[in-house]
Amino acid sequence: MGNYQNILCCSQNSTNDNLNIETMTNIIKENNSNNLLPYLSMGSISSSNVTHKKKLILYSHDNDNIKSIFIEDLINSSSVEVKKIVFGKNYFLGLLEDSNKTYLVGYGDNSQGQLGLNVNTEYYESKNNNNPINYYDYLLLINIFKPEEIILDLSTERNITYVLVKDTKLNKTSIFKFGLSEEELLKIRTVSVKEINPIKIEEINEEIINDINHIFSMKYRILLTSSNSIYLKGSMFNMGYNRTYKLFKKFNQKIEQFFTGIGHIILRLEDGKLLTMGNNEYGELGCESNNKLKFNKVDFFKDKNIKKISTGFRHNLILCDNELYAFGENSSGQCFGNDIKCEPSLITISNNNEKIIDCFAGADYSLLITESKKIYAWGNCNFIIKDELNPINDADEKKMRLISDIELKDVKNIFCGINHIIFYTEIMS
Repeated sequence: MGNYQNILCCSQNSTNDNLNIETMTNIIKENNSNNLLPYLSMGSISSSNVTHKKKLILYSHDNDNIKSIFIEDLINSSSVEVKKIVFGKNYFLGLLEDSNKTYLVGYGDNSQGQLGLNVNTEYYESKNNNNPINYYDYLLLINIFKPEEIILDLSTERNITYVLVKDTKLNKTSIFKFGLSEEELLKIRTVSVKEINPIKIEEINEEIINDINHIFSMKYRILLTSSNSIYLKGSMFNMGYNRTYKLFKKFNQKIEQFFTGIGHIILRLEDGKLLTMGNNEYGELGCESNNKLKFNKVDFFKDKNIKKISTGFRHNLILCDNELYAFGENSSGQCFGNDIKCEPSLITISNNNEKIIDCFAGADYSLLITESKKIYAWGNCNFIIKDELNPINDADEKKMRLISDIELKDVKNIFCGINHIIFYTEIMS
């Protein structure tokens, strides 16, 4: 773990291709956060020789403005790729990769240190909280790890972030925690600026942690997965509590894919079997089950060739060859039906025989992409559909709507959160 905190800022309000360093410094001074200046490294990263090809287009529940973020403004490389983006309550963190390097980027709320940055607690003591000084309305490149430390995975839990990091020199893997709970934050409000360095979680057996390849957090519990095992810290559906990471389940074959909702798990094994476990109030397990701690085989998909799995809070999308299925909670029409509880059901596009090539489940909404690159959305997706001539009403939530934004014609991936959605686009030259 490095003993420094460097941040590179990418302001989207500037029309210049170069970063406006003077403007950013003045913003910090105006917000009474001079103590943060030693931690900001805002050198000039010129992008004059870079053709902007990769872009993140951010839609937000709380803002009607659509924000475009160019990756090349932060990292001067045409080969950098966005591997993963995870969303907390009002922030997101992204994992970017370029050759053997990894980069951590962040955006949004840092009031509890969830971006891994210092917290200015004057905001909490002020009676006028209309201008939160711990909110970053631009993308940050957060350099808090050593060059030899690569980021394997990351996950979020409301206002807390977990990052899985491997030290390539020592060949050791560690987990770091960003952010504080509300109770922890109350203890530090006596100072204006508080350093909240990422905390290294020590209570993990070295034999376990060095075999871990992914980390997941889901409502007061943390799950780690290796090639064929699941480890748990915390309470799994209120059935016992682990203070350290314990083996929860070991399989006799490789775990190919692993997904979590707010209270359920879906995994696919090497032989293609689909297993689910957890809450099943809305049919989110895809089968009949009343045992929260038992993995259930989902027979509905046993003869189908699964191409993609995506999980929302309490619903799931599964793409099989030319067919898309949805099941789980449907209160906002996210499974494209009329019943609140939905068994695996086929999703079709009205008057359209186009092939569906990808799918994405948000908290309570869904999206798909067709072979001709058309994007359709349904469920609680009002913030995605920017159509002033045809505003969405409650009845429209259960309808599939075409997203006609011209900027989204080159979408490479979609990342869905609670209050945000990001379209990752790449213009091919």
